[in-house]
Amino acid sequence: EQEWGGYFVIGGHERILRMLQTTRRNYPVAMKRGSWKNRGKNFSDLGVLLECGKRDLTTTKNVLHFVTTGNAKYMFALNKELFFVPVMMILKCMKDVPDSYIYRRLMVGVGDDPYYKGNIVNMLRELQDEGIYNQEQAQEYIGRSFRPKVMNDVPAWYTDKEVCAWLLKNSVAIHLDNDDDKFNIICVMIKKLFSLVQDKCVVEGVDSLMMHEIVLGGHLYLQLLKEKLDDVCKILKMVITRKAKTVGPTFDLTPTVMNNCATKLGNLEKPFENFLGTGNLPSRTGLGLMQDKGLTIMAENINRMRYMSHFRAIHRG
Repeated sequence: EQEWGGYFVIGGHERILRMLQTTRRNYPVAMKRGSWKNRGKNFSDLGVLLECGKRDLTTTKNVLHFVTTGNAKYMFALNKELFFVPVMMILKCMKDVPDSYIYRRLMVGVGDDPYYKGNIVNMLRELQDEGIYNQEQAQEYIGRSFRPKVMNDVPAWYTDKEVCAWLLKNSVAIHLDNDDDKFNIICVMIKKLFSLVQDKCVVEGVDSLMMHEIVLGGHLYLQLLKEKLDDVCKILKMVITRKAKTVGPTFDLTPTVMNNCATKLGNLEKPFENFLGTGNLPSRTGLGLMQDKGLTIMAENINRMRYMSHFRAIHRG
């Protein structure tokens, strides 16, 4: 409350990380966006957005899209690339239960709604047409499909099921630790989406204060630092494995070899200096933000009140 925050001196200028307005986290928001129609064939402008934020402030966006065929597709991002998976396949991966359990779970509290009931049955039937009947088959299918996309993030010896588990842990409802909770929130999102489609609930105003949160400068800085350290570890792994292949069976990872490999990593200071100096975010994931430019500003010390207002101003994005 009494802490005003601070600034960075870059090239003789005082630079401040702006406070950024963002969507409310860990709450499914019913939304209508025209741009969603361009995401694929038969996509509609209706969806339920879930902005997930972990305790360490890692954030990702998940959206449950309504497709005009009566289906629902679950969107998650992986290294700035968007992927759309039938939502029933994700539910199947979460819990080893029969289709009848998923059907009953999704019908709780809905009452007699033939349109909703028909869509749920059709979505479950589509999985069976693909030859996916249980949790193991669904996990193997997703792991097999995504393996080329996560090659640099998971070890080569991971099975398809382990690739799927890694993907669900790091991309789907990441703020929840166990699969039961993830299963439950996706069920809530499905019910909310079909209520929205049938005009049983209204589109939630994203401009209202209830739907907003603030990303503080320190939060953003720490998220970027965490990602850059993760990158450093991945590059170090690649350097060591390359060296091991070159040397052959006699390779031994001694402290000297480790230091030698570490000298090829580059440094962390440069990207941060560029980020603070220009305001452009040097991130491969985008950190779950809506933008990657204009995140830092120069504190103008024209007079005292103007200078102080920079520390309290909120950037709308």
